[in-house]
Amino acid sequence: MPAFIPTEQERAAQQFSPDTLFQAVRAFNRDGFLVMEDIMDTSVLDGIRDFLVGEGDDIRKPHKAEEGRATGNFLQAAPAHLPELGSDMLYKNPFVLQVINAYLGARPQFIYTAGNNATKGERCDRGCIQVAAQTVLCDFTPESGATEVWPGSHRFTAITDHEEKNSGFAMEIRSEVVEKRRETHPPVQVPCRYGGVFLRDMRLWHAGMPNSTHADRIMLACGYTARWYQCEGTVKLPIGTEHLYQSSDLVEVMSEFLPLEEYLNMRNVITPNQFQTRLHLDDGCGRRDIEEM
Repeated sequence: MPAFIPTEQERAAQQFSPDTLFQAVRAFNRDGFLVMEDIMDTSVLDGIRDFLVGEGDDIRKPHKAEEGRATGNFLQAAPAHLPELGSDMLYKNPFVLQVINAYLGARPQFIYTAGNNATKGERCDRGCIQVAAQTVLCDFTPESGATEVWPGSHRFTAITDHEEKNSGFAMEIRSEVVEKRRETHPPVQVPCRYGGVFLRDMRLWHAGMPNSTHADRIMLACGYTARWYQCEGTVKLPIGTEHLYQSSDLVEVMSEFLPLEEYLNMRNVITPNQFQTRLHLDDGCGRRDIEEM
């Protein structure tokens, strides 16, 4: 699927035209993911990328014995404690917010920021009515471990398709369900250029893939949820950055400002209730049997 790239007129207006928006939202509804490129100046991202590459080296040092694995996995969120790097610009990208408002409904809630190199294993996020906006900090290619996705899987997946791995928070799609889907709707790896944004409906099956290059494959995600979903999650931020994370007509920031030390301890952690709703929903939410597809 080709990326959506704004025209000169759309870039000047900082929003897609109605025709482009229609095409983008239709593709997003159909496939469960959307790629947008050339929607931000990559020079704004260079400092964030350089910081995360250096930090990643330090995170990996205690785990050198595991580096022979096909994939690696560690969480690495945006450095909000270094406001001079401008990571607050990620959650309020106007093109991202325009599409997400059309997809989730007016004024979605910004509930988390995270980033990682995901390990292999098809999974989705248990029926969450949410979108992850993943800003890629390098060129995502099959060689560098571009995310594997299963187009359209967000439209039928159910909690019963999952099996628990290690803990209740880490769940994967059952192998027999995966193989049945593969027969008719196989997965694809989605390329995206540095500075592009990969939108993903969080119900979509997806998996991290091996990175065969010598460069880190880094992405930073901002998570948004529909207002009516009443999600319990909050985005953890350091005290002193309140002026950078303000709600607007396009997004409500569900912020939780913490002392610096507490923020740093929580920065690379996703809590179990991050995606949970306060509503009482049955397991059939969003469900459709595979036979119907």
